[in-house]
Amino acid sequence: MRRTLISIVSALIMMSTTALANEALYQAIDEDYAYLEELYLYLHQNPELSYQEEQTMARIAAELRGLGLEVTENVGGFGLVGVLENGDGPTVLIRTDLDALPSRADRAALRQPCHCY
Repeated sequence: MRRTLISIVSALIMMSTTALANEALYQAIDEDYAYLEELYLYLHQNPELSYQEEQTMARIAAELRGLGLEVTENVGGFGLVGVLENGDGPTVLIRTDLDALPSRADRAALRQPCHCY
């Protein structure tokens, strides 16, 4: 579980050998599927609007720290930065949004009540 992010990033970097990269990515996902599904459900069951992503930021920061990344929180509000040092070489930046719009229609698909506004 803890090596999933590193496995995924490594697999993406290895795109010069597409078949090998795809296999490594699929294997990493298969090994951590139950954990990834739990994280997916948590994030979708607890949506937070823009500039209110305090709990989402805390969860993602904890996940990144668990993977060994150096994390800086509260960047521009509830943003965060995670740094994974890996020696000399190219730098890879991954950017995502943390906010979400709550939707009552998603509750059945997520199998649990959502904290909709």
